[in-house]
Amino acid sequence: MRIGLGRHSMLVAVMAVVMAGLGSAPAIAATGWSIVPTPNPGTTNLIGGVVAFGASDVWAVGSASSSSYSGCHGRTLTLRSTGAAFSEKPETPAATPICASVDGVAGVTGNDIWAVGSTNNGRDTHLRHWNGSTWTVVPGTTIQLPPSGGRQQRSTGLNAVATDATDDAWAVGRAQFSDFSRRALAEHWNGSGWSLTSVPVGTGSVLDGVAIRAADDVWAVGSATSGSNKVTLAVQWDGAAWSIKASPNPDVLSALHAVAAVPGTNSLWAVGDATKSVTDGVSTMRTLIEFWNGKTWSVVRSPNVGNGNNSLAAVVATRSDDVWALGYYDDVTGSIPIRKTLALHWNGETWASVATPNAGTGDNWFTEAAVLAPGGTIWASGVSAAGTLVEKFTA
Repeated sequence: MRIGLGRHSMLVAVMAVVMAGLGSAPAIAATGWSIVPTPNPGTTNLIGGVVAFGASDVWAVGSASSSSYSGCHGRTLTLRSTGAAFSEKPETPAATPICASVDGVAGVTGNDIWAVGSTNNGRDTHLRHWNGSTWTVVPGTTIQLPPSGGRQQRSTGLNAVATDATDDAWAVGRAQFSDFSRRALAEHWNGSGWSLTSVPVGTGSVLDGVAIRAADDVWAVGSATSGSNKVTLAVQWDGAAWSIKASPNPDVLSALHAVAAVPGTNSLWAVGDATKSVTDGVSTMRTLIEFWNGKTWSVVRSPNVGNGNNSLAAVVATRSDDVWALGYYDDVTGSIPIRKTLALHWNGETWASVATPNAGTGDNWFTEAAVLAPGGTIWASGVSAAGTLVEKFTA
């Protein structure tokens, strides 16, 4: 099973000693993260998701923008590595690019891959399938629109996808519906078409990550609104309906962005961020990690780097004692804050920060991750000031 995890989008090594100097938790000794070269065909490029099926079959998907693209300033970007550097995998003739952004990818095999995101400037969902030879745009569920003139921009799209069989895939995000509400969206693929499923949440909710344990045990996480607060959201599909599972909220603004199942167990990990206040002028966003033990969710203490914002956008688990959480932290030690990649590792007892490289001297952050094999290579996708970003960790 290959799982695509939730998004949170947008070659100076961050050594462990530097992290410690910034006030992080002690970093574990690991030098296994490295940047894998990726092309940047557009003016602005980013990778929203990555999936791996073997050392010689790794895919990274996202978007590229340029005023030179005929009729489309932003198009999908698909990169593939067959064992060396990534190269672009053309999807359509250059004159007719797919005008969409991609925020999640997952596949059962290298001949059965789903990529999801949004199109029409964030007004509609985007679902695309690779059958081993071609990419095809597949219609999603028809979402009834508000009356004419009521459709808002950047309100509908899919943030993550997961699949464990050719006839079983889930895609989650947010949509604006005919009643003008903007709330969580979950679609299911049964092998022949996508269908809408009802998620029991209100306006202001969104789902950012999804993981499949079984056909009757699917989890999705995100956030919802509660008065003036933002709260974590965790829902489970039991084969017939979605239900909310209570999850902790350590601060007034709390959100989960990705979820991963631990192989061979009933447990799950979910990651995100939390902020005490947005009005006191001093509170910063901090990492949030929660654990499902088969019965309840609980917060597990996690490190932060420095005094700036810290956030986690991706999580992958190979074993109970080998879990990775990825995102970013803002280095505020200079005159201008610089965003840098953040990697945390769980060894079965504690979470600790691990040094990761950054491309160039500008902003870098991770958006998604994928695991190749238990104890093997971990792939992470993201964004840098230089454009696309893909890194890998080899044990």
